[in-house]
Amino acid sequence: MVTEVDTLENFKNIRLSLKRASLAYYFMEAVGRSTREGGGHQDLFDLIKDYLSRLEKENTLKQLKTDFIYSLLTTLGFWPRGKVLQNPEEKLEEIIERRLSSERVGKRIFE
Repeated sequence: MVTEVDTLENFKNIRLSLKRASLAYYFMEAVGRSTREGGGHQDLFDLIKDYLSRLEKENTLKQLKTDFIYSLLTTLGFWPRGKVLQNPEEKLEEIIERRLSSERVGKRIFE
């Protein structure tokens, strides 16, 4: 049982921008839909932390989204590292067998 926690990084700049917050939500939904509960995965934790840190600073959010999907799929073993992935969003949807609900919001923001 957890009784107390301390925030180490609150990613304030993400929360100040609708575009960044939408993309952060997309990241979390993609992770949630492509993984199962109960198992620890340090590489996945590091990936999320890295991309949230990048999301605070980078301005090319569309490319960041594409890079995140590729990194997620390679980290989870759904795609070979180093192999070109032509349409990462389509491959992610194929793997999780559905469209992400946050995609609708992100599509409006990034187009």
